[in-house]
Amino acid sequence: MANELSVQYIDTNKDSHFTGEIIQNAKENEAIPIPDFHRVYNELLIIGIAIQSMQPLEWDVFFWKSGVYDSTNLNTDSFLAHILMPVTTEKQIAGANQYYSELTGLKIPYRCEDVKTIYTSLCNRSAVAKLAGATGDIKITFMVRPVLG
Repeated sequence: MANELSVQYIDTNKDSHFTGEIIQNAKENEAIPIPDFHRVYNELLIIGIAIQSMQPLEWDVFFWKSGVYDSTNLNTDSFLAHILMPVTTEKQIAGANQYYSELTGLKIPYRCEDVKTIYTSLCNRSAVAKLAGATGDIKITFMVRPVLG
């Protein structure tokens, strides 16, 4: 991809994104606003994902091109990619507080239909449910590189 700009970070908000309980193999959808970045780009290259979570769970992070998250109609479903974040990658510092996990080296071209939103889903692959509220807090950081057309 030509004309890549410097790395930018897009964070979810633990108080408003992924706040509900997520049982095994269920997901929660979110539309994450993309900051302006001076709006000189027309797509993003997702190069990494970092997760901070109060629980050590295995996650799938899905990316969608629009808010049509998982339609049974293959012609309207907007699936783009998914990333597995295995529980074995999660680390805790001094055995306390949140768990940290990251995956870098990705090269996912992302161009959503409105160029202002990352449409994403968090799917719990663990047998234990993600808890609702503060005991289940989670924050995702998307490492992106805006790309000029």
